[in-house]
Amino acid sequence: MSIFQQGKTARLAAACAVFLFFGMALVQLLIAMGVLPVTIAWGGSQHILTPKLQLASVAASVILMAFSYIIRKRVQDVPPAPWLKLVSWIIVGCMILNTFGNMASTSPYERLIFTPVTALLAAFCFIVSVSKPDEDCSSLDEPLKKQEEAKG
Repeated sequence: MSIFQQGKTARLAAACAVFLFFGMALVQLLIAMGVLPVTIAWGGSQHILTPKLQLASVAASVILMAFSYIIRKRVQDVPPAPWLKLVSWIIVGCMILNTFGNMASTSPYERLIFTPVTALLAAFCFIVSVSKPDEDCSSLDEPLKKQEEAKG
């Protein structure tokens, strides 16, 4: 059994991904509110926060939160629904593409901060996506079930 097929690894990877997705969603919301400069995102090419960019940042935040939900649900559902398997792989692809986009950005923030974050997100989501459905979480819940049965 490879390390990527162990339930604890998939759960830890999912928890790390959720944390990073929340962080990235927060950054997008702060950009939309004008708290952070728009130049740290969107390729570094935008210098004025327009209503369209505000909307795009809010939409990006919603998408990141949806990714977070899907990755977390992927390790919670045993066995996971077929759509969860498919969408978790799509998220891996999106994070890989996002990593390359960040590397090509003119913004030093995207190159130096967001590139490693999206690379980590791609890796964490990959670990979740390759995990075996019957080993995602059910094996981790067995000790708790045994303790409850012993009490009851």
